[in-house]
Formats: sequence, structure tokens, C-alpha cells
Amino acid sequence: MKNEEERSKKEIGQRIKDFAAEKFSTQKELAARLGMVPQTLQSYTSGKNKVNSEILKQLALMGADVNYILTGKRITDKIREEVIEEIESNTQGYDFPVIEDLKDVKSTKKKVIEVVSFTYNKKHGCAVVKVKGDYMSPTIEDGDLVLVDNKLPLYDGAIVAAKLKSGEEHIKRYRILPKDLIQLDSDNFVHDPLTMKKSDAEIIAPVVKVQRDVYKKK
Repeated sequence: MKNEEERSKKEIGQRIKDFAAEKFSTQKELAARLGMVPQTLQSYTSGKNKVNSEILKQLALMGADVNYILTGKRITDKIREEVIEEIESNTQGYDFPVIEDLKDVKSTKKKVIEVVSFTYNKKHGCAVVKVKGDYMSPTIEDGDLVLVDNKLPLYDGAIVAAKLKSGEEHIKRYRILPKDLIQLDSDNFVHDPLTMKKSDAEIIAPVVKVQRDVYKKK
């Protein structure tokens, strides 16, 4: 541990020296800007003393990349890494089961018709449903495949896949009403909304992704 700390101090000191060479004619000039004698600056650049937060603050005000001085990674590199990590975390894909009965989204033994790939970084509690009818047109069309995530919370206005205790299944927009009532709306306004008690629904799962073929042979 001590050897690592000593190496770190030397590496930080070297990067301060590099900054001095880039921005100032001599280390003496940098020392003067920092309000210290050259010998004090040398104690930091040689790795003898640990650089404190006040020195780092002054270096930052002079235009130094403090992240680079401390870690050896420039801010641009750090941002690039964070962007790549964000992209990778949000583009992980899986094969999800296509189910006929929405209740199977909760089951570990699903009656699977086929599997379909979706770019979604979560697998458990998810399944694919094939849309039947034009109730959500033009947002979602007849024949589209939608990915539902049974583990996500519901919110007012969310598109959901709902299975009622009567056996009916719907892809509609979820609305919260007073007195524990809910409404399932269609985006296609030729269809009337369904109003019911929330307890009348066996399953209500948010729709998170839509997949469709846009090229259709005549």
C-alpha cells in the first residue's frame, strides 16, 4: 500500500511538471503563480509531498485538467468512457418469449410461441405480446410486437398490456381515476374507453418497447 501511495505521488508530481512545461516557461514561474518558492514546488513534483486540495484548486484556475493530474485520465477520456458505458448498458439485448396468454408473463414456465430479440437491458419479468386490433393506432398497429415488463410501476398515461378477470386482453393506455377506478383508453378514438375497478384486472404490465416490420410485400 505504501509503495502504491509513493508511486501515485510521483506520477501526480510528473503530471504537474508536464503542465508547467506546457503552460509556463519554467517551473519557477509556476511556483510564483502558486505563491510558493521553487523548492516547495519541487517537493510536490518529485513526489516527496502530497499535493493538497488548495494547490489543485489553483492549478484548475490556471487551466489544468485536475482529473488528469490525479488519475492520468483526461476529462475528455473520462466523458468518452462514461458515454460508452451508458451506450453499452442501454443497448444490451435479449431474446424474449412471445406469449399467447398475458398471465404467462408472471410464469417461469411460459407457453412460448417463438422468441424475439429486443434491445432492453433486463430479462426477468418480461415477455412479448402480439397486438391484435387497431385500438392503439397509430401509436401501435395491429400485428406489432410489444415488450412488456411486469416488474415496472404503473403511471397515469402509460401504455399497458392488461388481462381482465373476464379473460379479455387489451393493449391500451392506463388512466387512474378516483375511488380505486381505472380507465383503459384507446389512442384510436373510434373505440370507447373501458372503465373498471382496478381489482377487475388480473394483470396490468407496462409496455416498454414496440417492434414492427415496415416493409410489406404486396
